[in-house]
Amino acid sequence: MMALPQLDRVFAPLMGAHLRSSPTRQRRACARWSSRGAEHRLAGLLLAGTLLAGVLGAQSGTLVRQARGRMPVVLGQAYLVPQGGSPMPFPSIQAAVDAGSEGDTVRLSDGLFRGPGNRNVVVTGKNLRIESQNGPANCVIDCERKGRGFFFTGPEVTQQTILRGVTILRGKAGIGGGIRVDIDSLATIEDCVIGDGNASFGGGIEYCRVTPPRGIIRDCLVFGNTVSSQGGGIRGFCVTIERCTIVDNVSKNEGAGLFLASNAVLRDSVIARNRLVSPFSANGGGMHLGGPVRVESCTIVDNTATGSGGGICAGFCPYVVVSNCILWGNRAKNPTWGDQVFQNLIFGSSNVVLRHSDVEGGRAGVATNPNGPPGMAVLHAILDVDPAFVDRAGGDYHLTADSPLIGAGDPELSPSSVEADHDGEPRANGPLDIGADERYDGLALSLPLPGRTGEPNTLRIRGAQPGATVLFFAGLQAQPAPAAPSETPCGPPSGIASATLLASSTADPSGEASLRLTIPPSLSLQTVLFQAQSFDPSSPQTTCTTSNRISIPFP
Repeated sequence: MMALPQLDRVFAPLMGAHLRSSPTRQRRACARWSSRGAEHRLAGLLLAGTLLAGVLGAQSGTLVRQARGRMPVVLGQAYLVPQGGSPMPFPSIQAAVDAGSEGDTVRLSDGLFRGPGNRNVVVTGKNLRIESQNGPANCVIDCERKGRGFFFTGPEVTQQTILRGVTILRGKAGIGGGIRVDIDSLATIEDCVIGDGNASFGGGIEYCRVTPPRGIIRDCLVFGNTVSSQGGGIRGFCVTIERCTIVDNVSKNEGAGLFLASNAVLRDSVIARNRLVSPFSANGGGMHLGGPVRVESCTIVDNTATGSGGGICAGFCPYVVVSNCILWGNRAKNPTWGDQVFQNLIFGSSNVVLRHSDVEGGRAGVATNPNGPPGMAVLHAILDVDPAFVDRAGGDYHLTADSPLIGAGDPELSPSSVEADHDGEPRANGPLDIGADERYDGLALSLPLPGRTGEPNTLRIRGAQPGATVLFFAGLQAQPAPAAPSETPCGPPSGIASATLLASSTADPSGEASLRLTIPPSLSLQTVLFQAQSFDPSSPQTTCTTSNRISIPFP
């Protein structure tokens, strides 16, 4: 494994002088990828230059400097795209939304959106598609603590209204710090990043649907949000949440990660490192369930509660089913209050069913309110074995090749009923793996979400041939951008425009390799794209394989 130096050391000279990293210099550097570690000495310079060039090369918006006066940023542009028509620019997101008609698209260019009209955006009276041009890696809405990002309200807003591919940061509101979907609306939220929000209810997202059909939140990262009451990350009623990552959220009362009720469904998601911080008894570090609720194929790890239910607190609910999940490393105020699961029977016929799951401590990890009527959670086919995560301490909850949870999942959850795992990879044809991750045999790249500036981040590749050379790449998906000059055997990676080679490594006997790198604080509010390639050094042209591309936000 090769380690990158702190990128700060080479980033500073590029400030205001980004053009020094010329295409010729980049070509020469890429050509030296195999020269005795020269790549890791040059990687910081090239990555910094690539990120700046990607921002400066975007075609829309005006170049400004952030208040911190360090990183050049492009201001975004909102466009209305009528059905069958051409894009028309508008001065703000709200202006484009107001001008749209049923079925139109509001398209957001790459860049940063701030100020009135780009926060507290109200969508009502019609169905619209609101989407970024190149995903959340390139489109950031900074609410500046002066409101939330979006409010969807009114019965005319159905599942045909889609918010896709945006990052919303620093939202603040009483209900729904980043996004609020009102009780009579039904918007779909996909591929979004919601971070650093603050509210009384729903620090990241408030989805207040009460009656069917369910709303949808899919493929989102919800991190670093705070509430004074319920749902640090998400508070959701009658909503399906799938393939989401909900981490590092905080609540002072109930449900640091999530508060779910009214037939909500949570599946194929990672809920980790969420915290209840009240000095009094606060319940549900990972989630508080006000049921009936179903939780399927989730990884619920390292959440903490100052009261009951370090992982899950099920209270005031007639029926909760937790199936095919990992509950590990969660902690309540004391073990008798349910480190992993607490069943609150104080109001009567609460019932929790745990099926085909890995629960740390087994039965001892599950507790029932001693002050309520008698009753016990129903446990069926429960394991109590170390999940064998790739790097639990580093936040990588993928399963290693020798995990006992591979193929040990709930037989009632067939691959035909489960679209994909947390990474969007297909589930196995045989018995499923337990948890959010289905062990993948291809070349798979991962890095715990969200990325962290100023401290090491670990990229990991699995599924390579033992002894194969592994190349790690990074960049921004700036558009339009040519492929990066490359003299590596596999050519430039297909998933990243203007990719920069970070380093090479060698796959170990298990087919895994890793790279530690530190992203400087000057790259906060950026999302970096990573991809890897693998090949046999003896026949590189015929053995090249390319991994998935991952988008990692650095708040």
